[in-house]
Amino acid sequence: MLSTALTTFGKSTTITGLSAVTLSTHVAQDQGAAIADVLVGDYNPGGRLVQIWPKSLAHLPPMSEYNIRNGLTYLYNKEEPLYRFGYGLSYTRFDYSGLTLSAGSIARNVSAMVEEEVKNTGNREDHEIVQLYVQYPQLKVVRPLKELKGFSRVSLKPGETKKVAVPLKAEALAWWNDKTNQWEVEEGPVNILVGASSADIRLQKLLQIGNRK
Repeated sequence: MLSTALTTFGKSTTITGLSAVTLSTHVAQDQGAAIADVLVGDYNPGGRLVQIWPKSLAHLPPMSEYNIRNGLTYLYNKEEPLYRFGYGLSYTRFDYSGLTLSAGSIARNVSAMVEEEVKNTGNREDHEIVQLYVQYPQLKVVRPLKELKGFSRVSLKPGETKKVAVPLKAEALAWWNDKTNQWEVEEGPVNILVGASSADIRLQKLLQIGNRK
């Protein structure tokens, strides 16, 4: 059950008794029929949030804060939100298994293929958004707490299992060095995280960037 507070024109209203929220943006003339199809189960929704929903405004930096590293976005916000980046519900469920990497170590100018198996364990056909995140256990500079680096949308019938592959380029892990005015790919370990959202990580492995083993 969901219990949250909304503030409109200075007045606070508490909404209770909700088990889900339907979010619709950039809609058109058929929005009513589309939303109704989702609510009555004629359509299985597969959308995902592209931002976090905080539990409180106190969990957000001041509006005058422009440095993203000071708690802005899912990349650097350390507070527990109401809903995480990449979150979304449907009328079925999915299991993840068998995470493999094409190599345990890659050079800074090479790509790795991240593969896993996804199974629809429900009784409805649906699309799953397989999301690939990375973390940096060893840091020379401030890096995101967790960072989306790829995703793949896969359609699965009830009981069906498919292998999903998401490519990861080492150069996609680069950071901008403002002292040298160039992008740099740091050698060292990177945590490969695969899941249904930034908070729902199902599988993980370690990938080494560079020639060290």
